[in-house]
Amino acid sequence: MIDVRRPFYVGGVQFEAFRLEHSIRAPAVGYRLNAGGASVFYSPDVASIHEAHEALAGIQFYIGDGAAITRPTLRKRDHALIGHASIRMQLEWCRTERVPAAIFTHCGSEIVKGDQRRVEEKIAALGEAAGVDTFLPLTVLKSESEIDWLLGGSSLRPFTVGSIQFCEMAAGLH
Repeated sequence: MIDVRRPFYVGGVQFEAFRLEHSIRAPAVGYRLNAGGASVFYSPDVASIHEAHEALAGIQFYIGDGAAITRPTLRKRDHALIGHASIRMQLEWCRTERVPAAIFTHCGSEIVKGDQRRVEEKIAALGEAAGVDTFLPLTVLKSESEIDWLLGGSSLRPFTVGSIQFCEMAAGLH
């Protein structure tokens, strides 16, 4: 059992769990990861972060919930906030704690079914307003033929945020 706010190590990486509000049936945690002088916070399903300052202060990268861009899908049940904070809300958390960059995964239909260029522009504008560099998984795949297309014309492109290096898949334009 993992204890909240009690750091543990896997390899050379320190993990620290923080309580999240997301669901009353399935309690959630987010993880602060520290390694090699870099810190990242991972919170794929989140309505709010308990002890948000302690979770986010000093991190270089936030990995968050992409279920909704501007309109959160939140409700209260039994005095608990459940659902998904919007990307806009999460970028405000990042702004408050001076987190320089964020990527959003667990993408909802607004992202998956939307025009990819417009979605990325909208999220980039929200990030710019909050002073946070934003990233989305570069390609949202909607069918097996798109997966085949992507694998046939893709390459890995590295990018660095602070001292953390990532790779994103960059598809050629057809």
